Amino acid sequence: MLEKVTGEPQNYGLRIDRLLLCNKETWEPTKRSKERFIPSKNGKKVFTFTDDVASILRACRARLEAILDAYRNAGWEVRSVTLRAASRVIVGLGAESVLETNLRLHRIYGFPIIPGSALKGLARAYAELVEGKNENDPLFADVFGKGPPDAQAGKVIFFDAIPANPVNLQLELDVMNPHYAPYYQGTEPPADYHNPVPVFFLTIGPESEFLFAVASCEEHLAEKAREWLTKALTEMGVGAKTVAGYGLWKEGQEASPAGSPTSELTTTASQGPGQKETSTKPGHPEVLKELPRKVGAQIPAKVVDNTSKPVKVRLLVEGYLDMLIPCSGIQNLEGFSRGILIKVVLSQRGRRDVPEEIRQLLEQNGLLKGRRLTPMGYRVLHILEEVQTPPEPRRERCQLRISMGRNVERLTEWAREIERRFEFVQVLETIDWHGEFEIRAALPNIVTVPVPGITGVGFRLTTTAQTLGQLQCVRNELEQWIAEVMRR
Repeated sequence: MLEKVTGEPQNYGLRIDRLLLCNKETWEPTKRSKERFIPSKNGKKVFTFTDDVASILRACRARLEAILDAYRNAGWEVRSVTLRAASRVIVGLGAESVLETNLRLHRIYGFPIIPGSALKGLARAYAELVEGKNENDPLFADVFGKGPPDAQAGKVIFFDAIPANPVNLQLELDVMNPHYAPYYQGTEPPADYHNPVPVFFLTIGPESEFLFAVASCEEHLAEKAREWLTKALTEMGVGAKTVAGYGLWKEGQEASPAGSPTSELTTTASQGPGQKETSTKPGHPEVLKELPRKVGAQIPAKVVDNTSKPVKVRLLVEGYLDMLIPCSGIQNLEGFSRGILIKVVLSQRGRRDVPEEIRQLLEQNGLLKGRRLTPMGYRVLHILEEVQTPPEPRRERCQLRISMGRNVERLTEWAREIERRFEFVQVLETIDWHGEFEIRAALPNIVTVPVPGITGVGFRLTTTAQTLGQLQCVRNELEQWIAEVMRR
């Protein structure tokens, strides 16, 4: 009955923790339960996660990276590294389980994780055993803290490590086969006639890729914690049975998908997470000293946000490492997952329509040289452009372009009211309207509004707005007007 009802739940942790099958007479777990319901694949017991769980995994990684970005924006130094399992990994082998052995799985979603507390202990063990550090060392104490009498908390956060890529994530069934169980139990001497008793246990399979991250308010502490953690994972290993070769990791290889097109960068730049990537991992392109001057030159970049178009990337160029750049030309968002490396080409650079007062401010502070914005100039310009201020009034009479036909008198009345009330409208023209009754804004200075009381018709307004903040201010005023009209 239980097998018929439960089937195969998506939460694998729930399956092996609460929905085990057992013998009706002896209440012993069945062979399938002991083998964790893992099917055979090429002579090995291998479990891979379904597409539904893979989508949850991607969402969890996106959430972790959003958390890391929030720390960066708050002024923290964040260091992350992606590693692949060089051997089978077992974390939580001795945790409570009716099957005697266990593996640490996410409580809600059922995929494997490595707790941050375990990673902090591993990094501390490496610093103590390999580098000979202890609590008397100020750097060691700042990273890990120290006990009484001069107790202090550590200044580094070690985040839980989660799977970075569901494609290569798999669990493998392993076995311990003790031959002398009565001897180990202290009841009989060892002898060849004792029957071996296989004990199955789960492991994270080799080549599974995980994301590790640390954060601190001080850059040198974050960097040192990342260094100790990476060396501990690659040289000592994490979890159980490390003496037998389990738990080791190696550098991950982040490659762009096959056939990835070269992407074009838009001219819009927005301020992003403030991480200073001054070094690269093996297999990664070097950080460029400056943007190439040659037109069409390819620039290395890392995908940061692929949740919507345009994809946001971070250029691997000094001065641009803490900026997010919209990248057009990408159609398949799933093919450009966060963290992969791609090549991009700048479509425009250094020329922007900047309001005169802002241009003068940038020039006075050395942020605009000739007609080219410096990297800091882009950041300052972005901040200034987001300030919501009313745009300048139009200098000429508003142009009304009302299409002839039905409702032309009512359309003209509404157009005249908009002209009188909003001095920032330069051109007003009628358009066909489809979809929700809402105001829509489009850079650089366009706002479209539905006409109250007339179905299928809207106005397209060209305004004097010159910045994103001014355009948002225009939109807010029009929304207030629409709300007043609807109350009449």
